[in-house]
Amino acid sequence: LAREGVGGTSVRAICAEAGVSPGLLRHYFEGVDELIAAAYEAVGQRIDQALDAALAAAGPSPRERLLAYSDVPSFGSLRTNYCVYLWDGASRQRVRTLSLGRSYCYGLAFAGDGQTLVTSTRNPQTNNLSPGSISLWHVSDGSLVTNYPTLQWQGAEGTPFAMARDLSMAAYASDNSVRMIDLATGRERWHHVATDDYIMGLALSPDGKTL
Repeated sequence: LAREGVGGTSVRAICAEAGVSPGLLRHYFEGVDELIAAAYEAVGQRIDQALDAALAAAGPSPRERLLAYSDVPSFGSLRTNYCVYLWDGASRQRVRTLSLGRSYCYGLAFAGDGQTLVTSTRNPQTNNLSPGSISLWHVSDGSLVTNYPTLQWQGAEGTPFAMARDLSMAAYASDNSVRMIDLATGRERWHHVATDDYIMGLALSPDGKTL
């Protein structure tokens, strides 16, 4: 549903994704409409459970109980696993799945040779300045090469991210600052306050000399 929308969510597509036969699905559901309704009901139950847990942890104070609602994960963040999909442009087939766990992908870029993909991710259950990571992946088999922790800012347009095509460095926004890290070691090269406002976008020149 999230990837294809209702129009692209057919019995055949669902069964192909789940690795089951259409007959097995129809044994439990009369059709795709009933299955979609069941999916929404299941997510609704998870949201209700999250709200109940937040209220129970807040205690008797009306103020704390009201504020507890703001800490409940959003609809989308109730998913257990987020992914980056790699597709073959010629065959239009999905060939790799990179699992990101419970983190959103806010930026990604290929190295110049196309053999390495770099992703910038952040936990969607935290607000504003929060932990994230920059990860390097082998495109050929989808394996994780390395993972570096970051402290990222979640702005209205996501978390700005840029990378040198030679894999020498990457830059990301952290509140009103820019942080540059060495992609060979994960060490921070420099940290600079760039503006009095939020940073909405970043880009590195191909040679990595201009940000």
